[in-house]
Amino acid sequence: YYNQRDERWGRNAIGDSSEAVWQYGCLLTSVAMVLKQKGESVTPLSIAADASHFFSNTAYMNNPWANGRFASIWGYDAVAVDEKLAASQPVIVGVNAGPYGTHFIVLKSGSGGNYIMNDPWHGPNLAFSDHYSTGQIFQYGYLK
Repeated sequence: YYNQRDERWGRNAIGDSSEAVWQYGCLLTSVAMVLKQKGESVTPLSIAADASHFFSNTAYMNNPWANGRFASIWGYDAVAVDEKLAASQPVIVGVNAGPYGTHFIVLKSGSGGNYIMNDPWHGPNLAFSDHYSTGQIFQYGYLK
């Protein structure tokens, strides 16, 4: 599990932007969690430091994420997400978080909206439904 507010990288800038990981690094932190789970030596800091992952001098991660290593699909397909999770493949989802804008988290397991997640802001191994609903999901992605 990685937290975007971790003192080891939270204050570092994202790419060539002036935005900090602790504020806007939920997607890059989620990408780092998935890559780490697959055995890669990566941290949110190593992803944030590589400006090629981001659009121009912003903190917006290019789509598809991590230089094309992830598939990213607009919308929410419950069947597709559940199939990935059933195959032990984590899924990153973007959620509309009301006044906080958008947020990205990692779904680890579950089905039918009853998911366990690692949230780069709130913590590891949490019930998705304690913080979000599937109606808030606007995008999902997974490692190719």
